[in-house]
Amino acid sequence: MKNLDTWVKFEQKDASYGVFEMSPLNRGMGLTIGNSLRRVVLSSLEGVAPISLKIDGVRHEFDVIEGVQEDILDIIFNIKSVVFNIFEDEPTREISLNVSGIKDVTAADLILPPDVNVINPNQPLFSITDKKTSINLSFIIERNIGFRPSEDQRRSKEDISTMFLDSSFSPIDRVNHTVEDTRVGQDLNYEKLKIELWSNGSVSIEDCMKKSASILMDSLSLFGELNRRPVFEDVDLDSQGEDLSAETVSENKVFDISVEDLELSARSLNCLKKANINTVGELVEKDLNDLFNIKNFGKKSAEEINSKLKEYDLALSASE
Repeated sequence: MKNLDTWVKFEQKDASYGVFEMSPLNRGMGLTIGNSLRRVVLSSLEGVAPISLKIDGVRHEFDVIEGVQEDILDIIFNIKSVVFNIFEDEPTREISLNVSGIKDVTAADLILPPDVNVINPNQPLFSITDKKTSINLSFIIERNIGFRPSEDQRRSKEDISTMFLDSSFSPIDRVNHTVEDTRVGQDLNYEKLKIELWSNGSVSIEDCMKKSASILMDSLSLFGELNRRPVFEDVDLDSQGEDLSAETVSENKVFDISVEDLELSARSLNCLKKANINTVGELVEKDLNDLFNIKNFGKKSAEEINSKLKEYDLALSASE
């Protein structure tokens, strides 16, 4: 196979639009890489969106406010159109607004926490047409990924006047990819992948693509470690209230793994079940000579089990 000097060219068109070109690629790889990256970019990047809204005197989203030109649904749509930057630490922040008198209210009028900025301060929210009208509202924004419908929003400690919103957290507005023919020397049987990416301005276009590629590569790298199940470490206290060491906790978690999760052959698994051995802990406590006394359990079964236990730095014990 020909060794291709593949590289990626990036051109920043403006603050929220950039173009990536990857070439040369073997025939068929452009669509494979482009479609995979597009799906990750759209689904797995962190952004900020409002999750709930409260307006004084408003009971539900189909209500109206006297002296305000827009209805509640229009106001909700406009609030969702405000772009907030990605803040650190706690994932939620509260935004408030207090205005009165005849006024065209925009995102610039929002009262923000110190670590939150609005990317599009000129975004219209609503227009007050009566000088006697005053509006007091607040809403919660959250940093997250993906999409969450209103019925899945957390509703604890919220009063009946709170309106829960559908939340689209993705900072990406649109992604488009195309594949074109390109040449390597005199050979035209190669491809160039072009990816166009539009964001809402809260994140860097370059960082979006780098993060998406990293997420995709981390997921694919798991295929290099087949049949290796993760072991999570929890911090527990013993009966005397002292912290267990990380090594001890990890071992305890391994011992709780079912023998069925070792993905043994049917013959080896059936032998263990006959001997009433259900977990890794029970398995390693058994002497190898006792295992050989199980009907149909032989050297091949022992080798297979040891190869699986080796992934967890364990082995069957044998009497000297």
